[in-house]
Amino acid sequence: HIRFEVKTDDIPQNQLQFENRLFEQIISVKKSALPFITESESKRISKFNIPDRLYERLLESPVIEVRSDIIKRVERIRAEYFSDGIERAYQTVERSEFLKKVLGHEKTAELLSMLKAGKIDEFCEWFLKEYYDKRYATKFNNIIATIEHNDLIKASDEIVKTINDLRHSI
Repeated sequence: HIRFEVKTDDIPQNQLQFENRLFEQIISVKKSALPFITESESKRISKFNIPDRLYERLLESPVIEVRSDIIKRVERIRAEYFSDGIERAYQTVERSEFLKKVLGHEKTAELLSMLKAGKIDEFCEWFLKEYYDKRYATKFNNIIATIEHNDLIKASDEIVKTINDLRHSI
């Protein structure tokens, strides 16, 4: 598994540091751990870009599409990001110049109003359907399996089986 996220106390200061740390992670993986598992990533992570050749390989690689119904997805987001209330999410949206640029000031204000009104499920559902799914849905073409994610144990077992099958075919 290549970790594209970084710890807050160890944030790369420039593109070169980002690429060097990414490369260190890749070469430290034992061959027995192949294949690499990543999330659907955009080319840009925070202020850094995944190197072109690596990103091209990600786009060409076999993909296990993991799906879940919107109700379960909203439940998971609520549990992960809103367990301590709306304040952190509100501040993140309010301060995000990126979201204002991508969504526009009017939509950003509408999302902030949803949060302020306590409409967390509505906020999460809009964000998933209208932002996240549209942004990440069509990137990958080489889907080798689609797994339903509503039952985590069953989905985990299916993912492991698919990866083992893939590993044996490499």
